[in-house]
Amino acid sequence: MSSLKLEAARSLAKSHYRVDRQIRQIHLIEPLHDQDPNEPIRLLEVVEGALECGIVPIAFTPDPDHGIEYPSVIVEVSPTEFDKIQDGTMPLTHENWTIGQELFA
Repeated sequence: MSSLKLEAARSLAKSHYRVDRQIRQIHLIEPLHDQDPNEPIRLLEVVEGALECGIVPIAFTPDPDHGIEYPSVIVEVSPTEFDKIQDGTMPLTHENWTIGQELFA
């Protein structure tokens, strides 16, 4: 899948990797909703040392001055929480979200 929104998600992930050295992985949260510019890019960030408080989405508005044309939502989890999401013991249930492809630095 290639789209402007996916490219924006990759760019956003790269910028997050640059500013936070504790990030271990970043995954796209699907569905992406390519055709709706108001629907946010959602990223699941696995962060070493993150507080374990479950799925807490944090929303951001677009920031065109910094190259972010879409709203975004970031969900930060610890490696332990990520393992629980993957094995199904901690659901990623907001709006039928699923873990998508990993986005690399």
